[in-house]
Amino acid sequence: MKYFLYCRKSQESEDRQSLSLPAQVTEMSEYARNNSLNIVHVYIESKSARFPNKRLLFSEMIGKIQNGEADAILCYHTNRLSRNPEEAGKIMQMISDGIIKEIRTANETISWENANDILLGVQFGTNSQFSKDLSRVTKRGTREKIRRGEWPTLAPLFYINYEDKGVKNIKPDPSNSQVYSNWIDKVIYQKLNIPEAVSLLNELGVRSRKGKMLANSTVHEVLRNPIYCGMIKYKDYEVTKGTFPALISEEKWNELQIVLNDRTKPNKSKWNHKYKRIMRCGKCGLMVTGYTKVKKSGKAYTYYSCTKRNGDCGNPPITEDKLEKQVLDNLSKIELNRTIIDSLKTLIIEKLDKESSFEVQKRKSIESSILMNSNKLDRLLHMRMDNELTIDEYASEKKKILEENVKLEESRSAVVYNRTSLRNQLELFFESCLEIGKLFTNGTIEEKRAIIYEVTESISLEDEKLRWNFKKPYQSLIMIKNSPNQEEWGS
Repeated sequence: MKYFLYCRKSQESEDRQSLSLPAQVTEMSEYARNNSLNIVHVYIESKSARFPNKRLLFSEMIGKIQNGEADAILCYHTNRLSRNPEEAGKIMQMISDGIIKEIRTANETISWENANDILLGVQFGTNSQFSKDLSRVTKRGTREKIRRGEWPTLAPLFYINYEDKGVKNIKPDPSNSQVYSNWIDKVIYQKLNIPEAVSLLNELGVRSRKGKMLANSTVHEVLRNPIYCGMIKYKDYEVTKGTFPALISEEKWNELQIVLNDRTKPNKSKWNHKYKRIMRCGKCGLMVTGYTKVKKSGKAYTYYSCTKRNGDCGNPPITEDKLEKQVLDNLSKIELNRTIIDSLKTLIIEKLDKESSFEVQKRKSIESSILMNSNKLDRLLHMRMDNELTIDEYASEKKKILEENVKLEESRSAVVYNRTSLRNQLELFFESCLEIGKLFTNGTIEEKRAIIYEVTESISLEDEKLRWNFKKPYQSLIMIKNSPNQEEWGS
């Protein structure tokens, strides 16, 4: 007889059951040598057999058996061949018709001459029922993990899986989780679209688990997944608050979604216009776009005007040179000299030092609350072991305490952030204001747009004039620049 050796594992991912296929091939090849079996081809497949007609190699093998290229199958167990009634029935019919003369496994031989249809039906039915039962148990376990706020599967990018005291969950990946927050800030403030965000992340050296460059689809999923703000959204299950550390706040994640919704499908243009989609028309509120006209001489002129999608609103266009001059004039309003910057630094550092003792006390209070919650968890466990609480009561109380701990951890991190990072941020903030006009003039298109997004809440263009709405920190700088007297600066 001619045998096909069929080896299968359920998981398609290379990270799961990685030893299953090599073990099957090795053991059954050795079995074939010991029993002098003629193997004409080996089929190796990583597909679930739960549903019919999903395995290309299995279907190919059955077709070749029907064509007479082989008449027997060698496999580790019959559940490698099928876990569904349709394909099981096909195999049983082929055995009954003598098309498959023999199926050999590590523990038994099924021959068409003495096959018992009742026993075969029970055996293949058991394989199918096992798959159904396993699916129900897996779904039940997944529901329970999500209800407890634990991530149920392989950790997403920027997280890793870990196990502590029998509880499996995820935590930030120490190798790249710090990159995530900085990357998201740039995506938001530079209004990057998906391809630009992918390019930036690849430049930062972030790679997939296999060490490959990240694809657009992968990064799109990362940007849209609320797990990074601490929320579990898994398949069709209800969105749940996670008990693992978030990498960004919910407010920042929502801000990110607004940017993505606006920038997912960027307009394609032959010309790369610096200031398109940055400002709105002051008369009708639509976006201002850029366009370029080329004269007969070959010289190109760039203009910016309302898109006029709702008809001509009467707002005239402005040349790029005039527009850029007004941008620089507005930036000059927040450009400070070294004397004022040094004075501001001194005043702010003094204020931070005065607040230091308050922050220390606040941190101690938070840590005390976290310790109290830890003691509560211990008491809950003892009450459950003494049957003073039911499983549901224990799970409910534990979830409340863990959710409170997540909020406390966020508060503690915020206190540390204020003390350790604020001075560095202030230093960068003031240094950028020292020569912001020069930074803008010498910057790339992306850097120029980033500066405008950083300093303004909104910009409108009306009758060839820009109207800037500065963000609050920069409004304060304008007031300070116009009031040299430090006593007028306020606190």
